[in-house]
Amino acid sequence: RFPKQMAARASHFFNAPATQGEVLVVAAIFALTSLLFACWRFKCASISASLAMAAIVAAECFFAWQRSPYGAWAPAEAGSGGEEGGAPRRWDWDMGGGQWALFVVIALCDVSASLTTLPAAGALVKRLLEPSRRSLGDAEAPSVTVLLPCYMPNEQAIVEETIDHILTRLHYPRAYELICCYNTPHPLEVEAGLAAADGQQRRGADGHLNTLRVLKVDGSTSKAQNLNAALRLVDTDNVVIYDADHHPDPHSLVTLTSFMLDHRCACVQGSTYLRRTPSLLSLLVNAEFFVTYFVIFPAQQALTQTAFFGGSNALWDAAALTTQEFRHDVQTEDIEFSAR
Repeated sequence: RFPKQMAARASHFFNAPATQGEVLVVAAIFALTSLLFACWRFKCASISASLAMAAIVAAECFFAWQRSPYGAWAPAEAGSGGEEGGAPRRWDWDMGGGQWALFVVIALCDVSASLTTLPAAGALVKRLLEPSRRSLGDAEAPSVTVLLPCYMPNEQAIVEETIDHILTRLHYPRAYELICCYNTPHPLEVEAGLAAADGQQRRGADGHLNTLRVLKVDGSTSKAQNLNAALRLVDTDNVVIYDADHHPDPHSLVTLTSFMLDHRCACVQGSTYLRRTPSLLSLLVNAEFFVTYFVIFPAQQALTQTAFFGGSNALWDAAALTTQEFRHDVQTEDIEFSAR
């Protein structure tokens, strides 16, 4: 008897869909609030966004309830068994346990979706309007060191290609040093080539001579230990970290630096994507990367006013980074470092 009763009430509750005008009103409120939040540049932006989101959720609930058979805007149904004259019932909370459980689950899902969607939309618009994609002058650009941690033998086949890409194709208005810090459990043939390249200078995309420094970290068993050893050699203003399988876009370092100068922050996390997508799986991975960097992380930053360090393609203020060390006794040292 209970399932039949529940199904009957559910069909009765959802038999009055919203009109086009009501949908347009809610969409307009959502869009205007998103744009308002996107352009908000005060420190209390997260508070303002939270209040706006709460108002939008309340408006959505109000519209949905009023259009339901229990609301004031629902059409009267003759002989429906409601109030006298066939008027719809109002504010009837007489529901069974199963209905209440379903109601709470749907309400929580709606609130969660709203809390995620609005900051993501606002952050996307704000990012599109971001003025940080600009050129840097020689005098304005801070000195920078590039760190390339490698774990051998896993990355021995790609490390030399990555080194050449960073030294020759990355745009930056000043010369920089690349420190390739690696560890290996046993001697490898690639080490001879790295040792021979140590100290070499290669002309970069802007004509500057960039220097390669190779650092073998004896006793290391992790990327974290390689980074800690390399950080002790850093004497520049900024540090950018790349993984051995990452080929940064030519202007990505300039974009990161411009953003850091404009926002005066300690770290800027860039996005990542697959260079080649020959299969459906690679396309799905690329889609996941896009959602992570352009929906989840912006929404997280909008709600909490803090960002996320993903371990690679990240520019750090050297003074801030060197106050801590990466832990080698955890599975993911970048996430642990970001949380700490």
